[in-house]
Amino acid sequence: MPTLKSATGKKTKSTGLKGVLETYTAPELKRMIRAANITGYSRLKKDELITLMTRAEHKHNFDSVGFKQERKPGEETKESKAKGKVLREFKKRAKVPKAMFEGKEASKELGKRIEKKFGKK
Repeated sequence: MPTLKSATGKKTKSTGLKGVLETYTAPELKRMIRAANITGYSRLKKDELITLMTRAEHKHNFDSVGFKQERKPGEETKESKAKGKVLREFKKRAKVPKAMFEGKEASKELGKRIEKKFGKK
């Protein structure tokens, strides 16, 4: 369970729906509210979003929400590892030879190749 600091500065365990919702960011809370088809939340701040979600008429929509899974710095999920692998492979395949575009000489050489292939205007 996440811990919060109380007014006295001591760490306390948060319980209940409000404590669970505190572990999420404002954009994540807004996505949950949007999924529950609740309107009038777009300009609200995080504490106001939590108040809206814990109202009696909306509370039943969020009873199944659990604590957000906290990741340690440097810890990756299977999805993020797979995504990184795909991006690395894409970058490897899409590389353009840098030497071709470096410096004026390479630029002139490229211009000559284009003129030779397509003719001069």
